[in-house]
Amino acid sequence: KKRGKKQKQKTEPCQDGRGMAGVIAAQPIAPLNGALIAIDIGGTLAKLAYFAIHKHRMSSVTRDGGDEQETATATTKELYRVQEYDVNVKRLHLCFFETKNIEECLQFVKDHLEKTLPPEAQHLVNVTGGGAYKYMELFSKYNLVFQKRPEMDCLVRGSTFLLEKVQDEVFYLKDDTNAHLFKRSGPSYPYLLVSVGSGVSILKVTDEGVFERVDGSALGGGSFMGLARLLIGVSNFDDVLKLAELGDTKQMDMLVKDIYGEHSPKSLGLQPDLTASCFGKASRRTGTSQVSESCSSPIEDAATGANPEPANIAASLLQMICFNIAQIACLNARLLGIKEVYFGGFFIRGKAGTMRMITNAVQYWGQGKLTALFLRHEGYLGAVGCFLDEQHRASATSPAPHNSSLSDTSDTEADLDTSTSLQEQYSEAIGDGAKPPLFLETKSFTIFDGECTLVPFSLLSTTMPYKPDTLDLLADADARQYWLALFHKNIHKETAKAAAAAIDDPSAVSRSTKFEAAFLHHIARLQETPHCYGDLSIRSILEIRQQCLRRQHFLDIYAQIKQNENSVALQSLPTLLESLDALSRAEEIQTVIEGALAGNCFDWGAHAVADKLEQNLVSFQAEREKIQSCRWLFNDSVKFSERLQAGNYSKAVVFLDNAGADLVLGMLPFVRCLLRNKVSVVIAANSFPVLNDITFGELEVVVEHIRGFDAAIDAAIKAKRLQLSPNGNGSPCLDLSKISSSLDSLTRDCDLVVVEGMGRAVHTNLNSVLKVDSLKLAMVKNQWLAEHLGGNIFDVVCRVTDGCE
Repeated sequence: KKRGKKQKQKTEPCQDGRGMAGVIAAQPIAPLNGALIAIDIGGTLAKLAYFAIHKHRMSSVTRDGGDEQETATATTKELYRVQEYDVNVKRLHLCFFETKNIEECLQFVKDHLEKTLPPEAQHLVNVTGGGAYKYMELFSKYNLVFQKRPEMDCLVRGSTFLLEKVQDEVFYLKDDTNAHLFKRSGPSYPYLLVSVGSGVSILKVTDEGVFERVDGSALGGGSFMGLARLLIGVSNFDDVLKLAELGDTKQMDMLVKDIYGEHSPKSLGLQPDLTASCFGKASRRTGTSQVSESCSSPIEDAATGANPEPANIAASLLQMICFNIAQIACLNARLLGIKEVYFGGFFIRGKAGTMRMITNAVQYWGQGKLTALFLRHEGYLGAVGCFLDEQHRASATSPAPHNSSLSDTSDTEADLDTSTSLQEQYSEAIGDGAKPPLFLETKSFTIFDGECTLVPFSLLSTTMPYKPDTLDLLADADARQYWLALFHKNIHKETAKAAAAAIDDPSAVSRSTKFEAAFLHHIARLQETPHCYGDLSIRSILEIRQQCLRRQHFLDIYAQIKQNENSVALQSLPTLLESLDALSRAEEIQTVIEGALAGNCFDWGAHAVADKLEQNLVSFQAEREKIQSCRWLFNDSVKFSERLQAGNYSKAVVFLDNAGADLVLGMLPFVRCLLRNKVSVVIAANSFPVLNDITFGELEVVVEHIRGFDAAIDAAIKAKRLQLSPNGNGSPCLDLSKISSSLDSLTRDCDLVVVEGMGRAVHTNLNSVLKVDSLKLAMVKNQWLAEHLGGNIFDVVCRVTDGCE
């Protein structure tokens, strides 16, 4: 069977890079026409999209009657072996250079191509933007053969791709704050794309690849920088923006109240604090503004109050440019009847002050009917589109060149425009102390295609929006502070576990230390800028932690623990099944529900029980006995039992959580009970390892072993009433908007969805409503979370949510 393979980011610093993002191909994408690099050269910045080849660690599970293993409770024989191996993966990175350093940029391109391509290969580069014409002769100096691509085509292709494929790509600012609210759905056609570079272009996009340039302005980023240099003598873009943040526009701009006083005529409909004239107050001054000759920088002078004028000028200049851009965009939107306006380009660069000014202006000139929308990767639209444009053209005209040295699957091609799904990756470049790190904000996306494509779950409601996370850590500052601090406090335990899992590897301790440093780097970033990776949730923090492990080649640090716990639990299963068979139908249903809840205590990711598990102080039988007497935060067990006995369900999908007792003694008896009540079942397990969660490969071996002694499971598999499927993910949480297409195709006719585990059923999906009934089963193993839900630690959840369609 073919299974999806997940890749991870590896950062490679390059000259003069300020930031980098990238795309990782799960099914490696052959570089069509040999073009490995695309460049969008603007008047201020040159943005690159380029491929790089990296090694990635993978694993496979094979059934193998292997060595005997000594555990604290028994001597068991290995059920399977986990084998690790390396594969080559390709990543599409994004970075930028200042255009004034274009020769350094081209030298980097040349070096990259020489390292990547065979010696005889032609060094083709796709180029868009004004620099595709201005710097034509320079390309030959570096032995680069360039292919010009239409600038607007690239811009639209890149924006549409990012809008449709990248989760949390689009956001807007809330009220008068800089809080980011993310828009999960893709674009609604038609939309306006306002690209702010050196100048401004306004495009009306009516469908994928269908657009027209409807307007523009000569006042853009180039005007901003040119005037900043003339007025305050600062030529670095970031420094001007820092000054603007410290400035006060009211010191330079003339307000309505400066003309009319505090009581402007009602006939005007103008608020007193509204800007009437940009730099209007400067016209009333005597003398001229002087650039500071202080030994300190203008930023330091502004911060200390020694000379605030450069900051005030920068703030007013920024507001003037932003107001002009927003007004033209709103006028076009109103004329064309368009409701969505996206602002992109490196002028914005995620700066809160710039986005706030544009947002305020759009609210005013849009008369409250328009909202300014921004893209997290706004500066790379043209570069991504230029790369996609080459893929699109080449796939239609010529085959890929032979490049077997670059990929394990060199005959695999993919069109990034279609049949792909993206999962954002986070990587870090902390540096080795020898020199400062060049990349501090590296991002990438895993591309899934073919059998590995991630798709929205077909049973998601079409009438109610789906948001997986129970807690919104962007909106809830107290919750954010608690969870970030908790992850920071407990990371040393994961570090120790990683080092112990590879105890025979002399590099394990060093790698585990780097893992911890990388994760703490991300935690620090999230504490400072909570929205830097999109929506912030427990799910996203866990994903970042797992990616940091993978980056240091820690693939499955709980593999041996899962192996041992599976083996021990299987020894107790025959006796448990025998006792269940002796119960009445209603008693069996109630017992397997209690067993599923008790089994969920075997969770190495929950710090409240991890130490007890380490000392073998948790037993399934003891936990099951506690269930009846413990508090149930939600108790719909009777409701579920009655519906099951009434024949309400014919097919269920069950999303699993942990290996060991949770799986073998908890969830598999529950699944068996569903089968005995004439419900067909699809069991979904993680495609990739995380914590002690069961993986699809491990699940196959465990279920195959059970077939050997349980007739009910064996008969169900033979009749295809019991099927197993990878879910396409490697997270302890569950985002149903991204599951494997193979699982989705198996479950479209299900009338029951069962989600188990604190990560999948409490941190996520606790309040989700699907088309069909859903059952959430979990034990709450965190005191803060339990109190937040109105209970106490180790309370349990058995919640039935009625389907809405």
